[in-house]
Amino acid sequence: MTQRKVGMYQCSKCNTKFPIIVSRQKYLVVAEDQLRKIQGDLKDLKATNLELQQKVTDLVKDQEIMQEMMTQKDRESQLKQLEVKVHALEGQVSYLRKEKGELEEKVSKFR
Repeated sequence: MTQRKVGMYQCSKCNTKFPIIVSRQKYLVVAEDQLRKIQGDLKDLKATNLELQQKVTDLVKDQEIMQEMMTQKDRESQLKQLEVKVHALEGQVSYLRKEKGELEEKVSKFR
């Protein structure tokens, strides 16, 4: 079925009025049981869409949490590496201080 909206057009030369089609809308005739099935399917699809949107939202939140945890773990790892380096440097500094003391002792004996 096609719905048509008709308007009147007046010729500017002869002033005669003619009917013209302004717009057309096509409609499909469907059996009532088919329409109810389509409406049920649409309702089910809307519910499924809402569930999927919620799952996506939850996944985005989980991703943000995991990203924060990874950042925190990375910082902790870097901190541990720096602590190991500090410990090694402190060992080297104490060794150098000991060597310095021994060298100062030897130098003082020769004076």
